[in-house]
Amino acid sequence: MFPKDTLYTITSDVEFKKTDDILAAIKKNNERLANFKIERQKDNITLLISMFTDDGKLDFKLVGEKNQFYKMAMGFGLDSILDNITAADKSISGGGAKKDGENIIITLMTAGSLPPTKVVSVKQKAKPKQETEPAPKQKPKPTARPKSMVTRTTAKPETTKKNKFVVTQSKTQKKTKVATKAEQPKQMDIAPPGMKKPDTSVALEKEIEVAYAAALESGDPRKLIAFAKKYPDSPKAKKALKTAERTREEAAYKRAAKDNTVKSFNGFLTNFPNASRAKDAEAKIAKIKKKKKADAASKKKNQEINNAYAKVKKSGKISDLEKFISKYPKSNSAKLAKKTVAGLKDNKAFNAGKGSLAGLNKYLAAYPKGKNAQAAATMIAQQEKAQAPKGIIAIPVKTPPKLDGSSRDAVWQNVPTFRVNFTRHSGKTRINAADVRAVHSGGKIYFLVQWRDSSQDISYRPFVWDKNNKRHQQSDQLDDAVAIALYMSGKPKDSCMLEGTAQRVDLWLWRAFLSGLSGYAADQNLETSRKPLRRSVAHMAKSGGQIWIRKLMDKGQKGWRSEVPAPKAPRKTLPGYVANKASGSAADVLARGAWSKGLWTVEFSRKFSTGNKDDADIPKKGEVMVSFSVYDKADKDEHSSSPLVKLIIQ
Repeated sequence: MFPKDTLYTITSDVEFKKTDDILAAIKKNNERLANFKIERQKDNITLLISMFTDDGKLDFKLVGEKNQFYKMAMGFGLDSILDNITAADKSISGGGAKKDGENIIITLMTAGSLPPTKVVSVKQKAKPKQETEPAPKQKPKPTARPKSMVTRTTAKPETTKKNKFVVTQSKTQKKTKVATKAEQPKQMDIAPPGMKKPDTSVALEKEIEVAYAAALESGDPRKLIAFAKKYPDSPKAKKALKTAERTREEAAYKRAAKDNTVKSFNGFLTNFPNASRAKDAEAKIAKIKKKKKADAASKKKNQEINNAYAKVKKSGKISDLEKFISKYPKSNSAKLAKKTVAGLKDNKAFNAGKGSLAGLNKYLAAYPKGKNAQAAATMIAQQEKAQAPKGIIAIPVKTPPKLDGSSRDAVWQNVPTFRVNFTRHSGKTRINAADVRAVHSGGKIYFLVQWRDSSQDISYRPFVWDKNNKRHQQSDQLDDAVAIALYMSGKPKDSCMLEGTAQRVDLWLWRAFLSGLSGYAADQNLETSRKPLRRSVAHMAKSGGQIWIRKLMDKGQKGWRSEVPAPKAPRKTLPGYVANKASGSAADVLARGAWSKGLWTVEFSRKFSTGNKDDADIPKKGEVMVSFSVYDKADKDEHSSSPLVKLIIQ
């Protein structure tokens, strides 16, 4: 017994990979299997089989073309194929093959065994005729069995309600002749007196209709073929065979489609050249070949691109790489080429600029995130340190700068720049340094502070519409800011207010949003003491113990005021502050800022002496200790701060 799937596997080109699976399937379905082996030579297959029989071990072989075994798996022409594949083994004298569900059952007879038995289909049991002498006419006896006959069968006799199948063979004769239909006793076709002859044609037609409907409903080609064999003279027999053939074709097509190869579809066309799905199979073959051709062309193109990229990469020339990018813009190698070009241009700019401080600053402005940016920043810091003055030098000028947040005023061009490094960071602010310049004119001092910030943040605590509560809620959004601290008294050792020394600080705070509204900086003073102060907050000092810090705004009206939006039609955001007329000591410090291409520029101005007790008096000549802090979308303690810096007023 061969499972059909196993026969298909035997005919495939990968059977040598599935030998164990094939052997397991054969053993499972043949308990007496002793050995099984497959040999292949081009398109010919030889199955070497050993079986245990009641008379001992039997060896035989089946030899045929791959196509014959493939058709056998499909159930086509089984007896004819069996004759062909057993012809090579002279020990096989006959046999038969049939489909049984998903299996193909092969029955073989070898030389020396009994001849194959034959099945006689009769309506009444008849005495067999001898070859040498015709049997004498006798009245048929339905219940009698000829004494000279014995029953011998190789398979279970098939029975139906109408016919009986009797297998006979003479004990005394070597050959058995099958009685022909003409020689068989005729049935009596005479109805008893007074009774009509039964009309069997109507019953038979009804039986055929029911059987045909059942076979169609099953969708099983085996049942359709069985129907055609049982009722060969019925007009529906031909329809059943056609339906069975279409079903087989569809199953074969599905198997070919599952493999989806030219070989599988060609196999389908070989076995079913006139199938209704033949055009579909041909279309599939054409599609597979087209895809194969396209894949080959794509592979060739990719190889061409890879070779071209390897060549230009080896040359290392920007011009060659840019030509490659222009020729193959959508290739993956083009992306790599662009990165290579960017790196080469970065190196070129860095090498050109590293000879001078101006050149390094030019490189860093063009490539702020370049691969040499860190090295350039380090070199700039080193050169600036070597050239830097001991502090911020405020030089006298005749014409003061215009406060507009720009460094383009002619007055700023000849003023030395002092790099203030931020050594402490808290919160999310991570600004490393700021460049500071200072001048004085007409009893006022002016500062220009610049630092790099990739984002411009100019909203300070706006009101945002709350859909759930149907009103505006003030948010925590913050803007960018910078502060200058002037130390009014004491001798601080550190710019940090927690250092532990009692001191007073005049603090100017520019905020992008609030100062943008008004043109003023927030003017306030901070006081630290080792003793409690009124309206102060205690903190742990770095040097140990407690220190109290008091923060007071300068007297007067600030240049802005808070405003809560009135309920009205919802808007996405509303400002939380509006402009206000500044007055008193709160209006002492003017400040303007502007952001451009990742750089903040902020200008401050104030009189040397305001006459207000809450302001620091700045000498017109001499030194003052100052420090700076910057805020990146932050507030309060979340800032980057500098150490103490000398302000040298000339």
